[in-house]
Amino acid sequence: MKNITFAVGDLRMGGSMRVQSVIANNLDKEKYNITIFSMRKVKSYFHLEPEIVYAENAMTDNQFRAILVKTGIQKYILRRAVDMTVIPNVKMVQDLVKYVKKNDVETLILVEQWAVVAKELKEQLPDVELISWLHLNVKTYESFLYGKSYPRLEASYGYSDVICVLTKEDQTILNAMGLKKVKVMHNPLTIESHEDSVNLASKTISFVGRIDYHHKGLDYLLEIAQQMDNDWEIQIAGKGLFFEEKRFARDIKKLHLEDKIKWQGALTGQNLNQHYLNSSIYIMTSRFEGFGLVLIEAMSFGLPVLSMSNSGSEEVLEQGKYGILAKQGDVSDFLKKLKQLQESEDLRLKFSKLSKERAAMFSVDRIIARWESLLD
Repeated sequence: MKNITFAVGDLRMGGSMRVQSVIANNLDKEKYNITIFSMRKVKSYFHLEPEIVYAENAMTDNQFRAILVKTGIQKYILRRAVDMTVIPNVKMVQDLVKYVKKNDVETLILVEQWAVVAKELKEQLPDVELISWLHLNVKTYESFLYGKSYPRLEASYGYSDVICVLTKEDQTILNAMGLKKVKVMHNPLTIESHEDSVNLASKTISFVGRIDYHHKGLDYLLEIAQQMDNDWEIQIAGKGLFFEEKRFARDIKKLHLEDKIKWQGALTGQNLNQHYLNSSIYIMTSRFEGFGLVLIEAMSFGLPVLSMSNSGSEEVLEQGKYGILAKQGDVSDFLKKLKQLQESEDLRLKFSKLSKERAAMFSVDRIIARWESLLD
């Protein structure tokens, strides 16, 4: 049995955390002994079968929140180059090295921020296979997520035995940097299997995502809602940081969009399923996405998809074959294509069928088979 450890930031609520839990839960338990090593002391929001081990010097919730506030001030108010996520410190790296040696770990999967310290880990664990698993577009790491630590990440790429990315675009970028062992590993459809289909006659539009203005393009969403036909409404499922939620609620009221935007907060399980089923169109306004897990979720219900173009949506929709892409940041182009969908149930039916077809390609069984092929 092969000993494999996923080194993660944490397993709180979020798309990448959800994917990590699904992959870890579904790997063959007769072939692999899976553990999770977390740098933050927080219980998993999602059901997790493997054992969770916390770094001896793991960060507490209060410490993490204090860093988030400080980071937000530096990034958005002082306009400084900062890391938008917490990088493992020297003590955390030593905690992981100690754990790997003690438990004879053969393969270490470095999720997100742990990839930044691949160099330090490889120097101390030369015989351990290192797989870096990136959950965002690699350009985003340079321009946004790792404002300070990007040079360390770039230098560490070469110390990973394999780098897993979400899109062909990311693979091309890393190949151009001289990195050859780069594999495209799509996220699986994490919502439970179902046979439900949406009501294409509905005049409700679905939006699911974190309340995060910059990342999720909520400024675009508000502008779209202002100019959208009055007999349609956008139902939103999602939560975010306190100050982002306060801003969003304030802007909805300030712009008199209470009749057009119905914000439902975070939804899970059957409530989330029903949210999708109540709609006839799904929209995404993100500036960037590593993959766009919610796109596949929505498509599994047969929702036609309209998205701002980014590397994630382009990968999932295969450059517009399985859904409609609008120019990134172009609200006018987005509204034009949205109106076409709103006015034609036949067009919605066409893309509904394509959505179902595409979603089937991301089944858990298919993605797990790819992971086991890699690990073997």
